[in-house]
Amino acid sequence: MDPERREALVRRLEKVARKSPKGYRRRVALLAGLGFAYLGAVLALLVLATAFFVLNGLHGYPQGFLYALFPAGLALIVVRSAAVKLPGPGGVPVTRADAPALHALIDELREPLAVKPIGRVLIDDRLNPSAVQRPRSLVIGLPLMQALPERELRAVIGHELGHLSGNHGRFSGWIYRRRVMWSRILTELEATGMRGASLFTRFLKWYAPYFNAYTFALARDNEYVADRAAAEVAGTGHAASALVRLQLADRFESERHWTPITDHAALEATPPQDPSPRSARASAPPRPTPTRRAGSPSRWPTRPTTAIPIPRWAIA
Repeated sequence: MDPERREALVRRLEKVARKSPKGYRRRVALLAGLGFAYLGAVLALLVLATAFFVLNGLHGYPQGFLYALFPAGLALIVVRSAAVKLPGPGGVPVTRADAPALHALIDELREPLAVKPIGRVLIDDRLNPSAVQRPRSLVIGLPLMQALPERELRAVIGHELGHLSGNHGRFSGWIYRRRVMWSRILTELEATGMRGASLFTRFLKWYAPYFNAYTFALARDNEYVADRAAAEVAGTGHAASALVRLQLADRFESERHWTPITDHAALEATPPQDPSPRSARASAPPRPTPTRRAGSPSRWPTRPTTAIPIPRWAIA
């Protein structure tokens, strides 16, 4: 699909999605069903062809067993490619005992958004968060926590929880896995070079790009839902300032952290062993050191309860 046709399709479907969200979702479900219908029909033909050649082999035509290998192998490739299992979220698990204030914040934000309890909270080294439907997890980047004030972090976490509210997150996750599946099937079939692969590739060369463009409005609509959730739990001002600060932090991290690393890699035989901690520090704005009067109890724990430097407000 050429870029102009894709853009026109996306714009048209965005209007349809705004006018009738349920109707648009039904269209997406029907389009997904079309792909499975074609896949099932061709697989059925391959199974019948395999059975036909095997039966010929059993009735005195030994070459039938050899011919059966072709449709059976093609069917195996398609089935294997269709069994897409997305990798689980990565990161360091942070329990309620490790960071009680962070978990309390998540619980506070879940209630107005009607989000079910989060199974796991993970901390990774990225400057952005993510929410995973299955298993229900929330991944928060350590550089993100260090770069944002707590009020703005509320907006970012609220945005991710918005993806888990209602049923749209589950449906969107299923559609996302289908997008990955069709692209993967097409890639593997083209790599085999088998003649019979054209049964699938001709269809998929049209279907996969069309399906991706057709479901783009669904992904964008979900982002709008998540943005409204962020504004609801943190206020529009904090939600807007969080977006601006994240853009600036991303640019800061790129210029001050990753650019020197890539420059170093171009000159040295070995790159730095562990650039992630530097990334976390590079994204962190300077914070004042808390002071206290002599003899008064400290607000912060004397030593962190986890192996990673979570901001102190989260474990207070």
